[in-house]
Amino acid sequence: MKIIMLNILAKFDKICVDVIMEEKELTKKIKPSKLLNILFVVLLLIGLIIYILNVDGIENIKNILKTADYKWIFAGLICLIIEYGAEALVFHIPLKKIYPKHKYTLSLKSNIVGRFFNNVTPFSSGGQAFQAYMLSKFGLRVSDTLSVLMMKFVVYQIGLFSYSLILLLANLNFFNITFGNYIWIVLLGFVMNLIATLFILIAGINKNIILKIIQPLIKLASKIRIGKYYLIKDLESTLKKIDESVSNYSNQFNKMKGQKLILIKMYAVQMIQFLAYFSITYMIYKSFGNSGTQYIQILLVQTYLLLVMSFIPTPGSGLGAEGGFALFYKTIFVTGLNLAILFWRIYTFYLPIIFGVITLIFFNKKEIKAEGD
Repeated sequence: MKIIMLNILAKFDKICVDVIMEEKELTKKIKPSKLLNILFVVLLLIGLIIYILNVDGIENIKNILKTADYKWIFAGLICLIIEYGAEALVFHIPLKKIYPKHKYTLSLKSNIVGRFFNNVTPFSSGGQAFQAYMLSKFGLRVSDTLSVLMMKFVVYQIGLFSYSLILLLANLNFFNITFGNYIWIVLLGFVMNLIATLFILIAGINKNIILKIIQPLIKLASKIRIGKYYLIKDLESTLKKIDESVSNYSNQFNKMKGQKLILIKMYAVQMIQFLAYFSITYMIYKSFGNSGTQYIQILLVQTYLLLVMSFIPTPGSGLGAEGGFALFYKTIFVTGLNLAILFWRIYTFYLPIIFGVITLIFFNKKEIKAEGD
């Protein structure tokens, strides 16, 4: 979903259709590529632990853990729970409008499983497809689910951009001091998010403008050859699929414009989700006895770290997320920086994977027909 906007528009529907047309449920069959991604995640955790042990030493780690304030660690878990609940609610609000009898618990479960697939696929590309598939098993029309997922994505992009802009304007001096020589990385993430936000808005308002931008790029890509194979094999088929995807997106966007109250509610909850997610880092910061940096400043750094992470292709933004955290927080965390990285990834990456697996295993597979309008 984060591989620039071309893939969002051109591949999103195709991914969902491919998943839904599987003969066997994904809960019973995991493709080899998924296994490789999961292996990457496991190796990443092992590598991170080995790195921490080598750099900090066992005795130093023991001392840090002994003196840690565990009420802040517990507060981090509370933030994670709130963040999960808020994200599911953003998804649930429009679904409830379409299906009055749709239960929040089903939105929550599908969201948890969707995040699992996002975390084990490059560019977080697998979660939305599985959510559409899962909810179709409970009687929800795929077209409705895709429309809601599109609404959720638009609200997410606008929310993230506005959040980052507000925090930037409130902390200009801290921003300049903290990011220093690598400020260009942060600004690049901000600009890319701005472009993505403008792209989805323009694509919804006037699809012809976007097609005029995309089509020449596709034609150029069709002339590029890697070894014996062209980057795009069938130009006409690719252009047709892109035109259909952009047209579908534009139609869904126009329908969405008539749901202003729902969009406002989704946006408000989305901002709560961001607040809870970004607060996790502050809880870790306090748990290891750090002080001197204000809460809102931690939120600022975490927001721009997320902007940079969004364009890292590895599952869960692996390596880039850890490296970015170390780079951005090296002057903020006086003690426990490496352990902070580990705890942060446990909260935001490894626990969601565990929650997703558990939910996937124990999910009620009984077919339930939802009643629409």
